[in-house]
Amino acid sequence: MPGPRRLLLALPLVLLAGAAHAADPALERRLQDLLWAYEDTPTPEQLQALGPETTGVLRAWAADTSRPFAFRGRAVHALGAFPVEGNRSLLLLWAHDSAQNGLLRRMAIQALANGWGDAAAADIAPFLSDPDVQNRITAVHALGRLSDPVRKPLLQARLGVETQPVVTSCITQVLATDPE
Repeated sequence: MPGPRRLLLALPLVLLAGAAHAADPALERRLQDLLWAYEDTPTPEQLQALGPETTGVLRAWAADTSRPFAFRGRAVHALGAFPVEGNRSLLLLWAHDSAQNGLLRRMAIQALANGWGDAAAADIAPFLSDPDVQNRITAVHALGRLSDPVRKPLLQARLGVETQPVVTSCITQVLATDPE
């Protein structure tokens, strides 16, 4: 779990993102169109094509509590398309913040798997024992997208102690499939 020091390091990133957020209205319009496309999740390629300033806008929107949760969640999820340390730190901060909205926490867990792949296994593994069942399910599915040597021991260990049938079922399904 991120400590107070990580929180202090991550918060300036959000504040800096606000400056980038206001810099390019055309970028904001293009990015907003991608995030509001209900039927389709923007691909990493679509997001990256908007340029490096996109990260700052996404960070600012994800942190903006005046925006709808669904939109903020899509911004959090989209940060996985930009696998840089600052984004990883923010995603971990949001994922571990039990005061944060559950949707945003789950989107952060998914973004870690999407952006960092196998390297995110150690970041995602603690969520297998999260008190929130939905976070555990999200962690199972996030780990399910990783390579078998990384995910299999983590999921098998959780299977031995998991008490919720829905989570046990998800783990069993993920273990029965080959990673993408």
